[in-house]
Amino acid sequence: MKKFLIYIVSMLTLLNATVATVPDPYKEIEYFVLDNGLQVYMLSNEKTTNINISMKINVGWDIEDEENYGLSHLVEHMVFRDKRVPHRDYLDYMKDEGASYVNGFTSRYETELIVKIDSSKAYWIAETFAKMIFDKQVDSEDIETEKGAVQVEIGEKVWYESMLGGLSKLAKIIPPSESIYESHFGLVKPKELPSNYLEKENNKAFTLEEVMAHYETYYYPSNMILKITGDFDTAKMKALITYTYGKITKEGTKRTHKPKREAKLSKNPYVYHEEGGSDNYGYIGAQYLFDDCQKHIILDAFIKYVSTKIQQKLRNKEGKSYSISTYNFQSRGAGVVSVAFDGLHDDFDDNIALVKKSIDHYVKNIDDTMIDEALEEYKKRYTTVEYDSDSLTSLVDTLEHMKSDHKIVNKTHYDFFKTITPETFTKVVKETFVPENSYKVIYRDYYWFTGDVNIMGFVVFLIILFLYLRFSHLIFALRGVSYEKREVLLTRRVANRFFGFMLFIFLVYFTALLYSWGEYFILKYVVGDINYLSTLDVPYGLYMYIVENILHTVLMFTLFRWMITYHSRIDVTEDRLYVLGSKPMVIDKASVKHIDVVPWSISKLFHTTGVAFFFWKPLVKVDTEDKVYYFRSSDAKALKEDLMYRWIEKK
Repeated sequence: MKKFLIYIVSMLTLLNATVATVPDPYKEIEYFVLDNGLQVYMLSNEKTTNINISMKINVGWDIEDEENYGLSHLVEHMVFRDKRVPHRDYLDYMKDEGASYVNGFTSRYETELIVKIDSSKAYWIAETFAKMIFDKQVDSEDIETEKGAVQVEIGEKVWYESMLGGLSKLAKIIPPSESIYESHFGLVKPKELPSNYLEKENNKAFTLEEVMAHYETYYYPSNMILKITGDFDTAKMKALITYTYGKITKEGTKRTHKPKREAKLSKNPYVYHEEGGSDNYGYIGAQYLFDDCQKHIILDAFIKYVSTKIQQKLRNKEGKSYSISTYNFQSRGAGVVSVAFDGLHDDFDDNIALVKKSIDHYVKNIDDTMIDEALEEYKKRYTTVEYDSDSLTSLVDTLEHMKSDHKIVNKTHYDFFKTITPETFTKVVKETFVPENSYKVIYRDYYWFTGDVNIMGFVVFLIILFLYLRFSHLIFALRGVSYEKREVLLTRRVANRFFGFMLFIFLVYFTALLYSWGEYFILKYVVGDINYLSTLDVPYGLYMYIVENILHTVLMFTLFRWMITYHSRIDVTEDRLYVLGSKPMVIDKASVKHIDVVPWSISKLFHTTGVAFFFWKPLVKVDTEDKVYYFRSSDAKALKEDLMYRWIEKK
């Protein structure tokens, strides 16, 4: 017992000593806010040869609607324009001065402008960057040039995109879906952005006045974050930034706002299975709330340790996987930490079991040795920083993310790391990796045979098409009515083929819509989980796939039989006239009293058999002892003559 206590004390002492000797790479970052509200991050290191400077503006697609979708992107391009600089464009001007990289990006919530240049140009680029962003002189030539450049970037609008965009609005009539953020963390789904084709359309119509109004509204200092990393004199750069950027007095209030961090853990395992892909790969881990930076570091360090151990066995020793890695993501306080893995079809089930068993093993048997190894490996992210401007910028981005998204202002990422103790490490891991927080996503190539899902889907389509085309004969067969093809004296269409095709398409999609809503209500209010079917692994998921297709087919032909009146053609035999369609009919020749051609009228609209584009054309009237029938025909006179001379008066 005494030796054990000595060992524990030694390990803790070694851990604390090791951590204490590592310098905090974030401590060299200088952060300050100018009087005009501009946030500034600076990180200088004499080992670097380049300067990275970037400006992040809180404006993006999220503040746009269908009328101005794409405007933020065009403004991003226009910021680089100025008729007073060479080429009328800062991008080429800065490249002429030695910049190796110049670019801009527009996303949902942000626009970012970035330049990389040799350290000798540090102060020049800082000053030039300010001029580019805040001091603009552009005219119609600049707007037309950049509209052309943006059009090339996003592509020309294609004629069918408007139609597809309009159809996409119909997505509102389908049942709502839920991602893991909504279903397991209670987050509100972000608003839907306009269709992409609208940017292609709007870009051509934007005016210089609209662009500059957007620029004036959102490009003000307190809506921006400036970052500069590389080799420079910190005091000199700070003085330059304070003077150059600080003299901008422009104010504003409008900005894009990221959704609030309101995640709540549902304590409900997340399981998703999908079959029929091209590969086998999966993710197994846990859900957690990203409400503590130290917790995030611990889980990241733990899962990296576990994935390394699994790789050493599954890949390096057994060769049953190409790659084992970590797969982590987080948004608005919702987080997932997991092991990503793959495998061949015959090995994949064993791989799934091994990954799950390994995670459970390391959670259950966590000890100080494991914790020390995990933290030692994780510590390399602080001790092996490459001294180039990109790596320094990555450090700044991490600190900025902590300040902006997590409101952490007095601690760095490393501050949280070095306060981790074996007790907190163990507590976080064991509280996170519990059954109710489990995360499992599995993609399989096939179960029964290669391409089984796609082949079954194609077979179902062929069955539906066959049933649609032979529906009348099936109904006749159920009634005990039949006739051979050789008995048919004449066949005539009473409906346009295009109408028949469109009816088939309508039936397929309307049935799918109706079925999906029925399924949605059952899963939501009876089962309690609208994603329940995706939780079923093989073979049960495939069984449900087959059942769903059967139910969909039954529903489709039930609708066709009882809710739709459609007739496609007539077949005439020696004794009968057969009307084929959703409600097939039989007319005995003996019951026919008279056949004539009559003009179309509105009163006959719902008593007419068949449909056609030229609906006003004359109809063929067949008067029987029990009922009067009106048949649609492209040539009513010819149909009457055929019926009279080849059927009624046939010798």
